[in-house]
This record gives sequence, structure tokens and C-alpha cells, in this order.
Amino acid sequence: MFKSNETQSLNQCQDISEILDFNIVKGRLSTYCKSELAKRLCLSLCPLEDLEQTNKALDITSEATQLIRDNITIPSHLNTDVIDNIHLINLDNILTAPQLKYFSDFAYSITQIKNTLKVEEYPYINRLVTSLPDLEHLKILIDSSIDRNSEILDNASPILGPLRRDLIRLKAELHSKMEIELQKLEPQGIIQEPLIAERNHRSVLLIKSEYKYAANGIVHDVSDSGATVFVEPINVVELGNAVIELQLSIDREETNILRKLSVAISDLKTTLQHSIDTYVDIDFAFAKGYMAIHFDSCRPTFTESGANPKFQMLKMKHPLLEDKAIPLNLELDKSVNILLITGPNSGGKTLTIKTIGLLSLMAKSGLHVPAEHFQLPFIENLHADIGDTQNMNQSLSSFTGQMTKIKNMIEHSTTGSVILLDELGSNTDPEEGSAIAKSLLNYFNDHGIMVFATTHLSEICNFIHIKEGMANASLKFDPVNLSPTYELQIGIPGKSLGLTIAQNTGLPTSIIEDAYSFLSDEYREVHGILQDLSAKMSEIEALKSSIQTNKEESDILRTELEESLSSVDEIKISLINKTKAEIEEKSLQLLSDIETQFNEEHTINQEQYSKHKKEINDVINMVNSPRWAPIEIPTKYQSDDIEIDQILKVNGFNTRGTVLSKPDKYGVIEIAVGSIKTKIHINQIIQIIDSQVTTNAPNVIQTSKPKPLQEVDLHGYRTLEALELLDQIINDNFRSGVTQLRIIHGDGTGTLRQAVRNFLSKHALVGRFEPRPTYSSDAVTIAYF
Repeated sequence: MFKSNETQSLNQCQDISEILDFNIVKGRLSTYCKSELAKRLCLSLCPLEDLEQTNKALDITSEATQLIRDNITIPSHLNTDVIDNIHLINLDNILTAPQLKYFSDFAYSITQIKNTLKVEEYPYINRLVTSLPDLEHLKILIDSSIDRNSEILDNASPILGPLRRDLIRLKAELHSKMEIELQKLEPQGIIQEPLIAERNHRSVLLIKSEYKYAANGIVHDVSDSGATVFVEPINVVELGNAVIELQLSIDREETNILRKLSVAISDLKTTLQHSIDTYVDIDFAFAKGYMAIHFDSCRPTFTESGANPKFQMLKMKHPLLEDKAIPLNLELDKSVNILLITGPNSGGKTLTIKTIGLLSLMAKSGLHVPAEHFQLPFIENLHADIGDTQNMNQSLSSFTGQMTKIKNMIEHSTTGSVILLDELGSNTDPEEGSAIAKSLLNYFNDHGIMVFATTHLSEICNFIHIKEGMANASLKFDPVNLSPTYELQIGIPGKSLGLTIAQNTGLPTSIIEDAYSFLSDEYREVHGILQDLSAKMSEIEALKSSIQTNKEESDILRTELEESLSSVDEIKISLINKTKAEIEEKSLQLLSDIETQFNEEHTINQEQYSKHKKEINDVINMVNSPRWAPIEIPTKYQSDDIEIDQILKVNGFNTRGTVLSKPDKYGVIEIAVGSIKTKIHINQIIQIIDSQVTTNAPNVIQTSKPKPLQEVDLHGYRTLEALELLDQIINDNFRSGVTQLRIIHGDGTGTLRQAVRNFLSKHALVGRFEPRPTYSSDAVTIAYF
């Protein structure tokens, strides 16, 4: 065995593309391109030989597909004419104004792409876009000399405008003199038509040929009939010369302008070529994206060596059948190298292996495939023999042609190659055909070559059944409607159904019964077993379908229930928080009222004032206790969001926890809260805090290694803000090894002091705390960790 060289690879690409209709798919792909070069790239597309390159090509397709879905695309007004004119750039060639305008439009388009496709989250396409040069200066340069209609502007040079204005003036003067000459000669009857015409850039009158000498002037042309001569009056010759000389001066100046612009573009030829190449790559990527969306495709994945399943192709469709395509499913264990599909003619066998082959080619070429899921090994080489291989030119029979092609496949296949064989062992004596087919399948199996084959020979099915690494398969067929169902059954060989189909066509019953009598007892027995097995498989599939339906319904109900419970929790939490805020607000208002009644209005005495103040403070202290801490609605995190060593804010805990383990299959993780380890469900997580966290308190920033504080002053903070800041500092100090903290809360009404001490009494990291009176004031508390 040996691998093909580059030329052979190209030939094989062309052959396999034609056999599997990949050429048609490539043609369809090219219709999504804006540029001719990208279309050519589509039409020359071949499978890639390297897994890394293939995955990169698929990732680019994925990025383009997502960008299109996000309504981010290449500007639709892109002018690609420059691509066809790049070869005109050289120092000796002067570009025309329209050609220069192509480059201006292209420069604008490149700028638009750079501005539109700012997509850092899509690395491959972003890399292409960022590699595009800034061509804005080129557009400005060209547009300063050439207008949108590809005309050279008057201000393209200092002298062009004045020259053109002089020309307009001279032409007007010339026309006026020609009018005078016409009016002078017309009464003489020598004018053929009263018109002023132009011949050889000279203004002329139409004179009857018999009077050509009567008109004093120069003859510049004669009509085809000879009846009219075109005469320039002698009185305007000098003025006509001046017009021509001025026009030549203008032409020279315009040529100079075009030459300067052409030289400027010539200096940028390498840059422009890179821009074109990059644009073509982007155009090609978006073409792949548009086709992926059209076919409702998925990104193929490649099975790692030894992984199961080896092939998993779910709801795959042949892309050229469009809406007529019926989804096919295929799942193969890693132990299977040979899959033999049998069944009646027109049962879908050939379409099945062609679909497998075509989608595999698309995957290896960096294209998404029309399927719900498509997983396959990375195929080294793909070969196919599908259809009639008879070669009239070489006088080869169909069987000889098939064997010749298989010989070539053997020579160019290695372990990891895939071969598609249609009607293996046919076109020759059935016994000999079966023998060579079994021998070939043995060879391919021994050499690790994957084969998808079809056949009508039942003897091969029996051979497959007892061989390790080989499996039978069949496509269900409706014998009543004489149509395939395209449902692939692994493990069950198909039946030809020849007699059943013949009976349904209306052949006389006597002929059908006579045909049945010729069947051997062995065939009848095997046929009966296959029928029973097929019926059992149908029952199993129906049961699996029922189980899947029940599971899907259960999943829907569970999701609805979780959403309902979540909604209830949100309403409950919102109501609790609102009630707490209202209680605190009303209590503070009552406290203010009794202060006024006692100090200003004197409507209550000292005893009443003290009693009411204590009652109100008790309420305020209660709602500011940890039991009444604000309840946050947990964020719905997924298992993939959780990483070891993350800091979490957890519902039901006053302090933060550190993740010790990844979620198990039930979503349970282990966390450390201080020195305590516990397990929680990820639904209890309120917030995942990054390694660098900023609290809601002003001017306090906590980092992954916070600076420990020996003292914190809570003056000026509302109670909730103060407790949140205090909780953060306690956690940071504990992690830094600090053993105590001096807390300044003030004395005042005692509300904050009481809230702080209630908070400390329930904090998991605080061992004890004690007041530290100063100057008869209870304004400081010391907490020990």
C-alpha cells in the first residue's frame, strides 16, 4: 500500500467528486460568492489531508455561519471589478478613469469590511479582517481626481479646470461663427440640411455635392450616397485649429493625472494583492456559512482514536434532494469496520452510501453538513465505486471495470481509509461473485479499512453475520406502496422482496405460487427467521420511541415546574425585601416623630419617650439582623460555569465560600466556608465572584490578595451597606491571617451598633467580640476571629 502523490490526490479528488456529486455541491456553494475568484476557489475545493487544517476550516465556517445569523455580513455593495483588473497594474501601463474608480470602490469596500466585521470573539475571521490594510488614503487620492461617474474632475490639477473652461468658450465662439456661415449660405440653396455637424473633430456644414466649390471651405468627408459633402468654412478654420490644440492640451493633462494615479497604485500592488487574497478568503468563508444555513447544517466532529461511537450520523440528508430528502440515521461501534447494506432494488441502499460519502467529503473539505449531528473518524482517503463501471473504450465488462477500480483502491488506501462499494460481487456468476466479495471484505477488515457496501447476494450476508468487525444492515421497505422508508437497521440483513414486489405488480397468482415452490427449504427458513427478527426489531424501536417521547415530555414538565418554582421564589423574595424596606422606613419615621414630640412639642414625657424609642429600636435591630439580611435571587448557573477555587456567594450563608470540587452529575459541589466544608447544589449559588471583586461600598476594592485592615470605620454607611462591607473585610482578614478587627460604629441611636453586634454573633468566622467603651461612649467593638 502507498499514499497517492499530489497529482494522484488531485485526480482522485476529481473522480470522487464526480461519483458522489460533490462537484454539484461545489457549484451550489459558488453561487453564494460575490467575487469570481472565490467562486473558482469553491469549484476547486478538495478534502483536506490534515486534521488540524480541517478543524480550522470548519471553525471558520462556524464563525461565518454565526455572524450571518447575527446579521453581520460582507457589505452587499462590494465592488469586485478590481479583482479582474489587478493584472493591469504595472509601471508602464496607464489605467483608465473607470479602472481607477474600481480601485477606489475596492478601497472603500475594504474599509467597510474592517469597520463592519469587528468580531474579536470570532478569532479566525477577526484575524483575516485585522490583516487587511488601511486603504482609506488610496480612496481619498483617487476620489480627489475622479468623480463617481468615472470622470476626471476639473480640480484634479491646477491647469485642467482653466483649460476646460477655455475650451468651452472657444467651442461656443466656433458654434456662433458656424451659425453665421449657415445663415449666409442657406439662402443660396447649396445647403443639403441646415445642420452643424462634426467630421474628424472639425465643425462642418452639409453642402450639396454639386455646389461643393461654391462653398468656400475645406471638404472633410462625403456621404455614402455621394449627395452630400461635409465642408468646414474657411472663415472658421483657424478657430477650429485652436479648439483642437486646446483639446490636445487637455488630453495631455488628463493623461498626466491618470499616469500619476497609476504609479501610486503600482506602488501598492503587493498591498492590493494581499487585500484581494484576504477578501477572497472572507468571501469564501461567508459562502460556506450561507450554504450551511440554507441546508440547516451542523458542524461535523471527528471521533478520537478508539472512541465510541466511531460513526454517529443523525438525521443526515442528501443536500441535492432539498425538501425531498428523508433523514437517515447511522451509529456504528468502533469494533465495526465493514457495514453491508442489503435489500430490494430502489430501496435506498445506494442513496445511503452516497449520502455517507458525500457528507464525509463535505466534512473533510471544511463544510458543514445537512444533519442534526455528524461524527466520524478523520478519513485518510475516500474511494467509491458506485454505478455502472463498464468502459466501452477499453472493452471492459462491468465486473472487470469494478475489479480494476477496487485494485486501484487497494493500492491507494491505508488504515483509516473509507471505501464505498455499490453492488459488490454483482455482474458475474453469483457463487464466484460472493467468493471474491467475501475475500475483499476480509482483506479490508484485516487492514483497518472502513467499507460501506451494498449487495443482493444473501450468501455474503451470512458470511458477514459470523465475522468479527463486520455487520449487516438493511433499509426498511414498504412492500405495499413499493417505496423505501429509508430507516436503517443495523444488525439485520435486508430481503430482496422480489416475489412480494412481483405479486403487487399484478402478475398472475399461479406464477407467484409456482415461484415460491422453487425456493429452497433453507431459504424459506432463513426468510422466516429474518421476518421474525425484523418484527421484533420494530417492536423494540417502537418501545424506544415511546420511552424517548415520555422522557421528552418529562423534561418539558420538569422545565416548566422549575420555571414556575423559580417565578414563585422571585415573587416571594421580592415581597420579603420590599416588606423589610417598608418596615425600616416606617420605623425610622416613627423614631423621628417621637423625637419631635419629646424635644420640640413636649407632648410626651421622658418615660413615654424612652419606652417608644426602645420599642422602635428593637424593630429596627430585628430587621437589620442576619435573619432579615437582604435575600438575593440566585443566578441560574450551569455545571460548566463552576471552576475549582472560585469564590461564591451562596444563598443561606452570611459569608462567602470557595469551590473545592466540580459539580457531579446531580449538580452538587463541595465548598469551604471558613474552616467548614459543606456540599450545596449549584442552584443555591447567588453569584460567582471573580478573582478581583469590587464591593458596593465606596472606595473599597478587594483583590485576590487583599490588604488586611486592623480597623474599619462604618460612620456614614447605611446599615445594610455597613454589614456588607464588614462581612467582606472579615472574610479578607481571615484569609490573610489577621486575628482581630476594631470596628467603629458610633453610639448615636444605637441602631448600627446593635446591628453590628447581632451580625458578629452569628458570623461563622467570628469567635467572640467585646465592646471597647471610650470616653463614656459605646462606639467601638472588637471582633476576634
